[in-house]
Amino acid sequence: MRWFSWIPDALRFMGALAPFIRGLVEAFETPGFGPEKKEAVLGSVKETLTELKVPGVIETFILWMSGWLIDRIVKQLNDAGYFKTGGGTE
Repeated sequence: MRWFSWIPDALRFMGALAPFIRGLVEAFETPGFGPEKKEAVLGSVKETLTELKVPGVIETFILWMSGWLIDRIVKQLNDAGYFKTGGGTE
């Protein structure tokens, strides 16, 4: 179970990364291009993780969590009426 020791650090990093991800979601907003926006945000997160030299298993976990977080942020912003849906899958 020692190999699980990185999870608390990864979750703390996700907490710090959440505002960055929200900013990217808002910056990449184009109505109707949900999958493309999500990939653009994930690409930016991956680039940041690479520059920070985050180890592979932690990077994979953070990217997985980032995908989940992006979906939650987009849903929250859609529900609040912040985004205008353009017929795409958001």
